[in-house]
Amino acid sequence: TDGENMLRMSEAFFEGRFREALGITYHPLFPFLASMLKPVMGVERGAIWVSMVLGGAAAAPLFLFARDAFGRPAAFIGALLYAFQPHFVDLQSDVMTEGTFCFFAFSSAWLGWESIKTPRWDLPVLAGVAAGAAYLTRPEGVLFVVGIPCWIALSAWRGVRFVRLGTAFLALIPALLIAYPYLLYARSVTGRWTLSAKGSVQAVEGSEKRELDVTRKDGLMEVRRPYRELVGHVL
Repeated sequence: TDGENMLRMSEAFFEGRFREALGITYHPLFPFLASMLKPVMGVERGAIWVSMVLGGAAAAPLFLFARDAFGRPAAFIGALLYAFQPHFVDLQSDVMTEGTFCFFAFSSAWLGWESIKTPRWDLPVLAGVAAGAAYLTRPEGVLFVVGIPCWIALSAWRGVRFVRLGTAFLALIPALLIAYPYLLYARSVTGRWTLSAKGSVQAVEGSEKRELDVTRKDGLMEVRRPYRELVGHVL
């Protein structure tokens, strides 16, 4: 259903029906990029190519970031697993957002780390742009919109405090500028400030009381305890 809906969004974007496209409620960047390739290869193949090219390209910032964090051998093995692991390949050769999201998320993390290593004006701006693009691809991209500037700001203890705080500001501004139009749209739809107009996000954020999730196991009715399950999975 995700791929089908994103193809519908791409068709609507291509035909200039932007409000209708956004009304499908998935975040817009991936289907919008796919719509730009429709004249060349059709909307479905265009979406697949966007997913493949950006998903494959994400191996580069992943390697560069992991090389500094864990060393070259671990980075090489990690990038190799990312590039050839069958589930990743299967997912990123389809009409799905994961490859595009990984490219912008990994790029934002790597550029943010480079901004911490060598404070300068251009890298944090690019980190903010990548973070904003990650948010426009998937709702969880908001972690990078908030996290990358905070990460750079926390590095102020390493010295040149005001310079590092300035670079954090330089990362935050483009991220917010890119994310803000979609945040405004989500507010216009839901009537409140929210991370996304997407139905699954609204189900999590919703203020109304949700019914208990009851499952049947071994002939008995059992109430699910999501937080308890979460702790178990983490352990």
